[in-house]
Amino acid sequence: MARLLLVHGSVVGGRPTWGAQLPLAERFELHVLDRPGFPPNPPVERVDFEKDAELVAGLLERGDHLVGHSYGGVIALLAAARRSELVRSLTVIEPPATRIALDVPAVAEFAAGGRALYASGQTDDPEAFLRRFLT
Repeated sequence: MARLLLVHGSVVGGRPTWGAQLPLAERFELHVLDRPGFPPNPPVERVDFEKDAELVAGLLERGDHLVGHSYGGVIALLAAARRSELVRSLTVIEPPATRIALDVPAVAEFAAGGRALYASGQTDDPEAFLRRFLT
């Protein structure tokens, strides 16, 4: 059975992100990853996409399907670049790409708001965090 590795973004962990995809276990060997700093893992001082990509790359096996959402998409891209010979398919869903358009005022304002929201440290309640993020 083909393996499917699912990498979550930066708001909630693996199970909340990928719960709707659990029926795929009928066709794939699912690996719902929980990145460092997300339950059940202990908190981290700083999210490090390069380190997370190394962890994901270390889990890859030949023929794996790799899927990432949001910043998990960035991590999946980095991991696939490190071990492309192992990845059968790569899917990224809404990977943030704000840095390539920071010269656009609306993008710069959005990015600054996101940084301020994360800096506030109010990420314990995912529903409340998303509500603030989306408004």
